[in-house]
This record gives sequence, structure tokens and C-alpha cells, in this order.
Amino acid sequence: MKKKENKIAKFLKYAESKIKSLEDSETPFVYFVAMFLSSIILRYFLEMSFMVERWGQVMAEDMPHFLLFYMLAAILIITLFHLATKKDVLKVSKVVLPVFLIINIVPLLANIFALLKPDTPNPVSNI
Repeated sequence: MKKKENKIAKFLKYAESKIKSLEDSETPFVYFVAMFLSSIILRYFLEMSFMVERWGQVMAEDMPHFLLFYMLAAILIITLFHLATKKDVLKVSKVVLPVFLIINIVPLLANIFALLKPDTPNPVSNI
């Protein structure tokens, strides 16, 4: 049990150091916003990559929905963390916005598995 607690303490210390480095980063805030928006657009293109037959129609209909949904989600998460921690909104945003890079994992894996097993339906493209 002692080893498990030690691993958790090490992980928490590592996470705290990474969060501090993001909060105190000298990187301009615009870069964090650009990374966030790029991540959303990349997610969109990864999801639509196997839907070539509807490409133009899907682009026009779904892109605003994707952008607005993820921007609202980010604003809500930032607000909740700001209210819970009483930290500056800018510092909270610098930590929350890069986490949205994780949203690209699911469509990426789904597309990889679809390439490996073409007879299996792609769950991401079933819109």
C-alpha cells in the first residue's frame, strides 16, 4: 500500500509541476487559443475523413456546430475551475485549453482501426 501511495504522490507532484509551468508560461495567450481552435478543427477533419461522399454538405452544416460546442465546453470548464480555485481566468485558461488536444484521440483510433479492419463499421462516421 505504501508503494501505491508513493506512486500517487509522485504523479501528483509531476502534475502540479506541469500545471505551474503552464500557468506561469511566458507564451502569449493567443498561442493557447490557436492550439485550442486547431485541435477542434483537426478533430472535425479526422471525423469526416471517411465521409468523402458527403464532404461539401457536411462541411457547411457541421463545422459551426463543432466550433461552438467545443468553445462553449471550454468556457464552461474554465468558469467552473475559476470559481472552484479562485485563480485568475487567464491562468486557468492556459491550463484548460491545451487539454483539448486529447479530443483527437478517439477519431484517430477509430480511423486507424477502420483501416486495419475495413469490414468493421466505423463508429465515428455513423452520423
